[in-house]
Amino acid sequence: MVGVIIASGTIAQTTLPEFEHGELIIGYTSGASREKAVQELNEAARRLKVRGDDVEDMRLQKIGTSALKVKIKLPTSVRGDAAKDSAFELQLLRETADNIKRSDGRVLYAHPNWILRTNRSPPRVPLDVRPLEGWLRTQSVGDPGTPDDYAFVRGLHWSYSKLPVGINAVGAWKSVTGSKDVVVAVIDTGLVADHPDIVNSGNVITGYNFVSATGRGPDPRDPGLACIDAGETAPSWHGTLVAGIVGAAGSNNKRGITGINWDVSVIPVRAVGTCGGSLVDIVDGMRWAAGLPVDGVPPNERPADIINLSLGGVIPCTAEQAGLMIDALAAIRAAGTVVVVAAGNDGLDVNATTPAGCSGVISVAAADKDGRLGWYSNHGKVTIMAPGGDMKVKLAEFPAGVWSTIQTSPINPEGIEPEEGTSMAAPHVTGALALALAKHPEWRRKPELIERKLISTAVAVANERCASPCGAGQLEAERLVNAP
Repeated sequence: MVGVIIASGTIAQTTLPEFEHGELIIGYTSGASREKAVQELNEAARRLKVRGDDVEDMRLQKIGTSALKVKIKLPTSVRGDAAKDSAFELQLLRETADNIKRSDGRVLYAHPNWILRTNRSPPRVPLDVRPLEGWLRTQSVGDPGTPDDYAFVRGLHWSYSKLPVGINAVGAWKSVTGSKDVVVAVIDTGLVADHPDIVNSGNVITGYNFVSATGRGPDPRDPGLACIDAGETAPSWHGTLVAGIVGAAGSNNKRGITGINWDVSVIPVRAVGTCGGSLVDIVDGMRWAAGLPVDGVPPNERPADIINLSLGGVIPCTAEQAGLMIDALAAIRAAGTVVVVAAGNDGLDVNATTPAGCSGVISVAAADKDGRLGWYSNHGKVTIMAPGGDMKVKLAEFPAGVWSTIQTSPINPEGIEPEEGTSMAAPHVTGALALALAKHPEWRRKPELIERKLISTAVAVANERCASPCGAGQLEAERLVNAP
């Protein structure tokens, strides 16, 4: 995210959106218009100009049905200044984008290739979870309908309890615990597929890696790298955390965590690198996950019922700024896939962000352990609230974050950890929707219906719990799965 949460609990806003250097995205009125434009752009006489000078080199990549990514090498007249000043380069790219749109009636939008970030919590150090071995249980293994997983029996999954604390997943499990017929795509940093609580779960199906910087391919492994530029000192494992909450981890197997779904089919889609993912990579990952074609990538044989996006940027979701995302969301919704998006951790109105501020998504604000809007959470015209945690508050001797899967280590043999943020809130909604689709297969491929059911079963939030708009209220999983 452009807004970065710092350890003091405040939010520092930078003013410059992050972008891929020298890259523009151009959207055309049709595929035929794009083909004609490609032909023209490849002719030397029709090369792009930046402040009156020809770019030195230009490479084109087709995106979706009618868009292009244009990678340019700036003219020597401006290249040196742009290399020293990102704000100046962004100004040049925006000027060039505006000129392209004004000069070609076939162009619907032209904007930089933005970088979106996963919604991370404050920088942290690895957590020693070995004291959990002797921790007092707050659940009994023999409680009817509850799982026997390591974290659950120790009372760490507060977010699954009844409202206003959690989403009442325990109540929902009385009716349904999931189905492998339901497919969820987690578009993120990838997945630690050999995690001891994931490797034999049977809940993960074949994914793909869309990160262009490392080379696209069939291995969506989560490398767990820290983004030093963002002040991170510990590996992220962000995609693995998100996927574990949905249900990639094995539930009721006496180890690790409990996923909201005990049975589900999770597709890991790696589209985010060490310090974020480009809009092009993320959109290609979204389209592929929904079963739509992506040039140079084998088709996805199991299109997702739900896509989870725990990422974003402080970029208004307008055609001028995010046309590629808007086009993709429309195509994905038309294909019958629901898109659930983290609202963001910038303390802003969600209208300032992409993709949470876009139409056609289910945007999720975060609540703390008391059911109040998280201090970090974006708000405003969101769809719903769900648990995101608050690492400043203690749950006995541990931070009251949302517990999920990371890589194992000598001080963390179970490979579990608490995390906070709207990144953790979004998969609670995704997981609950997957439970509902297991109970109501007739809802599948009907995004409008699914959204209506989610909103109608939410529990309104009292003003003192959310002074800012928080959508329909808190997610209530039992009411959702039992909706008529």
